[in-house]
Amino acid sequence: MNENPLQDVECQPEPARATDFVAVDDAGAFSHHCSRAELISSFEYPDEVICILDRQGRCRRLLLDSSRTLVLSRIHGAAEFSWLQQNWTKSQQLFPRQHRIRRFHALTLECLVADIFETLSLGQHTAELGGSAGELVHDRYGHTYRVVSHPGSGFHSGRNVGLWYVEVKVP
Repeated sequence: MNENPLQDVECQPEPARATDFVAVDDAGAFSHHCSRAELISSFEYPDEVICILDRQGRCRRLLLDSSRTLVLSRIHGAAEFSWLQQNWTKSQQLFPRQHRIRRFHALTLECLVADIFETLSLGQHTAELGGSAGELVHDRYGHTYRVVSHPGSGFHSGRNVGLWYVEVKVP
């Protein structure tokens, strides 16, 4: 058993759903989109999106068709692991309120893509994780987190955004 605390040794990616995507925009923000239509309607021009990922870690872009309507491009190949890892980490630092779930660093592209999709989808519904500062909670993907009160975050829109969920190993 590997004792590296930053390693996600038990990666179990969710079965692929061809209908959802993650977009990395020109500001470095990651966003989850449940359908092709939702993805396309979230952007105004092709260069607003740097990369669009599917659950297999394949990259696409937005293009304009002959009628100047945004469309999703064909697959351009797999995402580059180190680029994706660096940009995911940078996004967590730049947009901390959108990334209150913190997991161990993934060691493979497959695990990283699964973590990105899972944490973004959970991030939209952190209330389902529940818990108070210091407690252990579990997500629907089998990960365990310690609830941590993040100073200075306070309340926003009637919910406590000062609670963060930091993955922990359980024996």
